[in-house]
Amino acid sequence: MASPAAMGTISAGTGISAPSGEQGSSTEETKTIPTYEIYALKYVGPMTGKLALVLWMEDWDKEVDRNYYIWAIKRKDEIMVVDTGCSPSLANQRNVKHYENPVDVLARIGATETNVKKVFLTHMHWDHLAVSRCSHELFPRRSLPCKSKNLIFGSETLLPRRPLS
Repeated sequence: MASPAAMGTISAGTGISAPSGEQGSSTEETKTIPTYEIYALKYVGPMTGKLALVLWMEDWDKEVDRNYYIWAIKRKDEIMVVDTGCSPSLANQRNVKHYENPVDVLARIGATETNVKKVFLTHMHWDHLAVSRCSHELFPRRSLPCKSKNLIFGSETLLPRRPLS
């Protein structure tokens, strides 16, 4: 697998000088604007499947190739992970082809259990949150803001099936 490259960098902030000291002071201090690197890290793909799984119940007769990604936002010694991907055991259970453990993918950009400060889940699907439930290698002390019933439903509930005609 090729080593990941940052998609780009972004500076957060207004870039406006902020007054320092007492009111009326002519001394101004410029705030340092943090810079973040944003990574799209592929952990599955390409994988061929029904288009209906992407378009939700439409075009069952069409096939589509798709890749699966996790995202990382990196700043100095801090990394935030957006979606955690699918665990190795679930990938094996679902017979996912071209799979790489998201923990290993994140390690290539320097992610460790101490510098992953926050984990965000965009939604409760098996391919977005299974590592957070099934593998605590990278996020052992990260709490996730959702109820365990939602985690179980999102990671273990079967995908929709083709409707009967």
